[in-house]
Amino acid sequence: MKTSEFLAKNALLFSDISQNEIATMLKCLEAAEFDYIKGRTILHRGEPFEKIGVVLSGTLLITREDEIGNLFVLTQVSRGQIFGMSFAGGFNTDIGISAGTDARVLIIKTERIFNPCCKNCQCHKKLLSNLFTCMAKKNVELTRKVYHISQRTLRRKVMSYLTEQMELCGRSTFDIPLDRQQMADYLACDRSALSAELARMKRAGIIDFQKNRFTVL
Repeated sequence: MKTSEFLAKNALLFSDISQNEIATMLKCLEAAEFDYIKGRTILHRGEPFEKIGVVLSGTLLITREDEIGNLFVLTQVSRGQIFGMSFAGGFNTDIGISAGTDARVLIIKTERIFNPCCKNCQCHKKLLSNLFTCMAKKNVELTRKVYHISQRTLRRKVMSYLTEQMELCGRSTFDIPLDRQQMADYLACDRSALSAELARMKRAGIIDFQKNRFTVL
């Protein structure tokens, strides 16, 4: 599948923009594609990143380390989603970006988005509108995470997260996009404690699971 076709079908950033228009825009935006293997760091914390990216395949992890080196997964970016909005104004933060799986991404310099060419075409205006919609959607996702980790017990954190994933998939059996370490980092807990709690919940008949496939009973 051509990149322009994928973006037209799967990327909110290019919503309501035709495949032909996207193909033309990618040249105007000087977009470039890059491949990253699982675990590869795309952005170290504190580094400048005046770009916006779209995940074409795989997943990325937005992370942050505390003062003693503990890693926390702030959010995950899946295929079709964008990342880098936090740096759009040229701000440096303590956020890092890494590949959660093997991934391919499309990178666009923010200056090409916010300073369109002299044609000032309608599709570019639509792109800017879509960007703000993406940012609003990301804020909602971060709010959901805050809700998960604010639960008072690890079991309630796990059930809050799994219930959300179940609702997103629309069925009681579903695959989550995180491995155990990533899930522990996302829920701000110890991996061993998470594994032990999942085992207890399985024995209690609350959930069933095999690797990343879960069933809420």
